[in-house]
This record gives sequence, structure tokens and C-alpha cells, in this order.
Amino acid sequence: MLLLAIHQDWIVAAFAILFLRSAAAKFFGPAEMGLMQGTLSSEQYVRAAGMNQMVMGMFMLFGMGLGAASYRYFGIEGAIIIDGVSFVISGILVLSCRFALEIRLPNGKARLKDIGVRSIFSDFREGFRYIRNHRLLLAILSGYFMFGIIDGVFAILPVFTMKYKLSPQEYETYSPLVMVFLGIGFMIGSALSSAMIKRFSATAVLIAGMFSSGILIVLFSGITSVWLYLILILIVGILVSPINVVLGGWIPELVEPSKMGRVVAWFEPVIMLAQSLTLGLIAIAFPSFVSIGALYIVAGLCLLTASVYYRLVLPRLFRDHHPSAAPSSRSTVEFGA
Repeated sequence: MLLLAIHQDWIVAAFAILFLRSAAAKFFGPAEMGLMQGTLSSEQYVRAAGMNQMVMGMFMLFGMGLGAASYRYFGIEGAIIIDGVSFVISGILVLSCRFALEIRLPNGKARLKDIGVRSIFSDFREGFRYIRNHRLLLAILSGYFMFGIIDGVFAILPVFTMKYKLSPQEYETYSPLVMVFLGIGFMIGSALSSAMIKRFSATAVLIAGMFSSGILIVLFSGITSVWLYLILILIVGILVSPINVVLGGWIPELVEPSKMGRVVAWFEPVIMLAQSLTLGLIAIAFPSFVSIGALYIVAGLCLLTASVYYRLVLPRLFRDHHPSAAPSSRSTVEFGA
């Protein structure tokens, strides 16, 4: 359908199809989290999240180049076909896995006629009530709003930085390198995450990673060298990857299997709301009212604010959720311990 819309220059239809594609893709995250929770033991969550981040780093490292090569040699139609085939292969691989019925359907079988708008909103409200009654989850969700602001800034800021500041004449060459260096950083950070969490505890890794990343992002505002910028992007990738690993390992540990879909369904909308608001404000304010440097400062301050918030609330909430975790069994470094 997307091929037909592009071939006929139906722009509105193309965007509608892309909207549906994006909406369908959002089902993958909650399903993946639920399957991981049902298949692995709690001790394996962090390692699984680390492997997931490493795969993401590989896609960031090679995906941009493969996408550009597909577009160059096969055109937009060929790139879309390859994208569609990749979805089909992914579905076949998931279908080939064998999961127990209670893992696939933690709430039991449901009939299609029972799935309506009212039931969807009911599940959505139930997910929010569950988050509200679990203060650690609520604190994590609050921080995700800040993550959405940062995602919105970085969705376009690297390209803006290359085009309007660092390399106006060669920004098309350097812009893809941002994802390459970030992907390398993700892979390195993923490889180090498990050892860091064992050594310093999950809360310490999360808070320190957010605080350090926030400082580096603020420093981006004054950089004038392309290669220094790329090196710092790599370092940010190393620091951010353990953050994602910690959060990815925490969620299946904190949420009951029967509530996983309802809870995880709240994280993406919160991020997308913050990201959309940020992109809208950037479209209005840049470059008339704010500069590229100011945008980096805003993103860095948001991350620093989230790290301070987490520093104040997470250690206590984590201890409340794990009352049996004795200090002697923890690492030598524990924020708030």
C-alpha cells in the first residue's frame, strides 16, 4: 500500500500508512517485555536488556549505511520492499519460538468481540492506577517525560549542528556518522553494563549515567570541532546504554505479568508526548528565538534535572521495594545508601 501511495504521489495516504505502520510497531515493545519476563529469571533481566541494547547499537552502526545503500542502488521502492521483508522475517522468527500458553496469554484467552474502545480505555486506566499505586514505577514514568524532551531535541539537533554550525558544506557526509559513533558507544556501554551494575548497583549506574550524560550534552553547546563532537557522541552512547539496561531490567522485575502490557503501554505515550511538544517548540522557536547551543543546554539541564530527581527518590523507593537487600550484599557504592 505504501508503494502504491508513493508511486501515485498520494502524500496524505503515504503519511496515513506510515502512521499505521508506526502504530502497529508499538505493539512489539510490551509483547517483548512480557515474553522476556515469562521466559527468563529475574537474575537474567539485566543481561537480556544488555544484549538488547547491543543489538540496537549494531542496528545504529550498520542500519544507516544499509538504508543509504538500499536507497542508492534500489531506489525508494526497493528500500520500502526491503523494510517490509524485514518485518515479515521478524514475524516468522517470533512465530517460530515456542512459549507456554500462560506466558503468551497471562490474562487468559480473549475474544475479538470483547476488544473495543471501552475495554481499551479501561485497560489504559487500570495501567495508570497500577503505576500510581507503585511509587517506584511512578518515579520512573515521571523521568520518562524528561527522556522524551531529550529525544525530541536529539531527533533533529545533530543534523542542525552539522548543517548550521560545524560543517555546512559537508553536513550530508558527517550527519550519518553521528548514528555510527552513537551505535559504537551503545555497543561498548552494553558490554560494560552488567559488570557496572554488579559493581556499583543499578541505582548508582542509572543516576551517575544520567548526570554525566547531562553534563556532556551541555558541553555540546560550545563545541566547534566535528571530530570532537563525534567523540563526545560516542562517550554519551557509552553512558546512556547502561541507563537503558537498568530501566529495561527493572520493568519486568517490578510489574506483575498480568499487568505488563497495561503498564508498558504508558511509557511510550509519555515519551512521545514530550517529544512532540519539544519538536513543536523547536519548530516555532528555532532559529528566531533560540540557538543550537541553547537547545543543547535545555536537553542537558533536563537530563540533569531527571538525575537529581532520581537521586532524591529512587534509592529510598528501591530499598522499600527490596527490603531483604542487606547492605553487605550490595556493592561498595550505593547512592543514598
